[in-house]
Amino acid sequence: MRIWSPEAMAIMNKAQEKASDMGHAELDSLHLLWAFLHEASLPGKKKIRPGLDPSLAIRRTELDLAGLPRAWKTVVASPNSALRELILRAADLAATTNNRNAEGRLGPHELVLALVGDRGPSGDILRNFKMRSAAMAG
Repeated sequence: MRIWSPEAMAIMNKAQEKASDMGHAELDSLHLLWAFLHEASLPGKKKIRPGLDPSLAIRRTELDLAGLPRAWKTVVASPNSALRELILRAADLAATTNNRNAEGRLGPHELVLALVGDRGPSGDILRNFKMRSAAMAG
């Protein structure tokens, strides 16, 4: 049984690529936020917030990512405990709310809602930039 929507899986893959590119052994919610921000900044996407330049939020996220510990050799970054909790919150949202996809899978909308509720740096960035979760989730 597949619990991830194709869109959410693509975003998670992009986050994991970013973690691996930066030499991080653990996948953090900041990597997930970076993937959403990067996707939202592509031409033709709905604006996160009128007048907001997503590059500022991306830069802030990249600065926070640069502060994460690097691994000597890493092939695949695995989710850290904070990201595992975030994924569980997103799965709970998918199971208990009006899921936006017909199959009831965990999608971008649930991931963004879980990110907004994050008590760490990812949630802080979203709140500081007053980003709209619906625009980020597509």
